[in-house]
Formats: sequence, C-alpha cells, structure tokens
Amino acid sequence: MTTPVTDRDELARLLDEALAAMERGDEAAWRRRVQLLADSPARNTIRRLARLARELEQTLAALPPDPVPGRLDDAGARLDHVVAMTEQATHRTLDLIEDSRSQLARLQEGALDPAQAAIAATLRNNLKEMALAQSHQDLGGQTIRKVAGIVRRVHEQLAGIVDDGDNAAPAADAGGPAVEGVDFDRIDQSDADDLLSRMGL
Repeated sequence: MTTPVTDRDELARLLDEALAAMERGDEAAWRRRVQLLADSPARNTIRRLARLARELEQTLAALPPDPVPGRLDDAGARLDHVVAMTEQATHRTLDLIEDSRSQLARLQEGALDPAQAAIAATLRNNLKEMALAQSHQDLGGQTIRKVAGIVRRVHEQLAGIVDDGDNAAPAADAGGPAVEGVDFDRIDQSDADDLLSRMGL
C-alpha cells in the first residue's frame, strides 16, 4: 500500500514548510500551510465519501429502465418495487394452487384406480409444499423492506455529503474567492484540489 506513505510524506513536507515560514517570519505562508495540514484529513474523508456517493448514483443510473411509469428515485424505491412485484407473483401463485386443489378434489370424487389415486395424492402433497414455500414470502418481503430503508438512508446521507463537498469552499467563507496578491492567508480551492491530487486522491 503506497497511499499511506504518500500521505505521510506530503504532510511532512507541509509541516517543514510551515516551520520554515515561521522561522523567516512569513505569517501568511505559515498560516497557509497550517490550514492545509488541518484540512487534509477532512478533505480526504469528504472526497472519498463523495466518490462513493457518485459511484452509487452511477450504479443506479445503469440499472434497466423502470417497468412502470414514473421514476424510482433511489435504490430503496427499487427494492420496494421488487417486493411489490414479488408479492403480486406470490398471490397469483397461491390463487393457482387453490384452484388446482379444487380441481384435484373434484377429480378424486370419481372412481380412481390405485395408480391414479397415488398420482392424486402426490399432486395434493406437492400443492401443499408449494403453498408452504410461498408463505415465506411475507418474511422475505419484511427483510427486504428493512434493507431498503437502510439503503435509502445511506443514499440520502451520501447525497448530502456530495452537496456539502461541492459547496464546502463557498460555505466556509462568504467573502468571495481568494484574490492573488491581496488575500495571502486564504486557501484557493485549486490549491486544495492540487494537494489532494498529489496525495493520490
């Protein structure tokens, strides 16, 4: 893993520059380096989380088009849609099982030879097992809905992080961008981005 070494070397360089600026009495340069040192961990975390949020958005965008009108805004809504479609299929299956049982009962009212009676008994048992298997859908649906809620909350939080990360620089100081030759002690966004780029982020 080379990233930790790169981060350590970069932080050491900034610290050396801050000490050198202090020794020569350059307060603006000293404050600039100290601010970069203070911001590095926070910016690193924000950029990593923002990258994760963008990857999530790209993954959601790559999913097939919605099969019904309207828009499924997030992964949680998509999971809810899966549960709804599965429940519809389950109810349809249970209806068919019940109808098959009824038809089988009518068939058994007539005279059946031993082989036919054995087949009817097997079919009746199979229908029972099918109904039992479908009954677990409710438990599965509850689990998926819980997961959908978690995914939705994560999606919302990551989206907020992306917004905060994109607007972090203006929000920190409403006085406008740094002006070269005037605002010596203020950090330009390009400087922070360049630092993060050199750190491999």
